[in-house]
Amino acid sequence: MRRQSNRWSMAQPRFTTSREVSIIPASRQNCIAGRTWKARAFCSRHARDKLKYNASCMSVPLACTVSRVRCLPLAPTNPYEATKLEGELLALSAYQEQGLPVTVVRPGLVYGPGDLHLLGFFVTINKGLFRVIDGGKASLHPVYIDDLMAALLLCAERPQASGRSYNVAGEHPATVRELAAAIAHALDRELPVGSIPLWLANLASDIFAVVPGMKGERAPLTRSRVKFLTNSRIYDISRATSELGFAPKVGLEKGMKLTAAWYYKHGYLDDSSRSWRTVR
Repeated sequence: MRRQSNRWSMAQPRFTTSREVSIIPASRQNCIAGRTWKARAFCSRHARDKLKYNASCMSVPLACTVSRVRCLPLAPTNPYEATKLEGELLALSAYQEQGLPVTVVRPGLVYGPGDLHLLGFFVTINKGLFRVIDGGKASLHPVYIDDLMAALLLCAERPQASGRSYNVAGEHPATVRELAAAIAHALDRELPVGSIPLWLANLASDIFAVVPGMKGERAPLTRSRVKFLTNSRIYDISRATSELGFAPKVGLEKGMKLTAAWYYKHGYLDDSSRSWRTVR
């Protein structure tokens, strides 16, 4: 990818009442895989001038050994992860070349009130339709939204965080089965026993891909979803804990109950009919 030499000629920061700072390259033509690069800074009262780039832990290699993840070379596995990595490198190059105070935060699987990424899990589990794939033994590393925000504020407040990258996730990883069970408990449901074999899940994904009206997000299952549910992603958060004092406070069971309560309150899950209301 050819990079323009003036990519760090920034427009003026836009301050909002939520204390969010958006810094966008002056040239809006600097795009990564079709998306304009944008970094957002969440600033505390004492650190309004520090830039946070919210990357993704998925830009590090798939791994099951916590102690090895931080030191392995970055290895994105799909276009989404590749764009996150490219953005991270751009942000860090601004620190190295221009002295811009930058900290990279790589969150794990973020969930909680206000987040809709896991809503599909809640809906299918609420309807009794969810089944784990390949035993549900793959591990993910969720982080509750309040814990992530606490980490972002710590990065803004710690001068030593400039030029550093931090994995931010919960205290413990969870298998897909454990994650689904926590959601089921939050909904007063029982997770069905049994498992879909991996080969059958892939076959079903391929069939859905050619059925009219069931492609992409409309498909009950896709190859990318199968891959997400069967590949482990566990991250070493020791740098964040030792350098920032980061300490996750919300466990999986509590976090899922708080998330379910928010979905019910805002109509994403209907407590009476147990049906999902489409977001307007």
